[in-house]
Amino acid sequence: MPFGIGPLELIIVLIIAFAIFGAKRVPQLARSVGSGVHELRGALNPDRKDEGAAETKHSPAGDIRSGSDSPRD
Repeated sequence: MPFGIGPLELIIVLIIAFAIFGAKRVPQLARSVGSGVHELRGALNPDRKDEGAAETKHSPAGDIRSGSDSPRD
């Protein structure tokens, strides 16, 4: 586990978080922390492109396959 935190300690932290913030608020907090970490990594590594953008690019093979479905004259 990261930072030397074992599974038991992680469960205890999650139970305390649920007790303090409630079950509806914890996912919102996790999302905001995750987006903050994402922005921090982007600021620390400006040369590195966004990983999500690389996944959405079309490959040349995908363009060829999509063209083969149309009838040719």
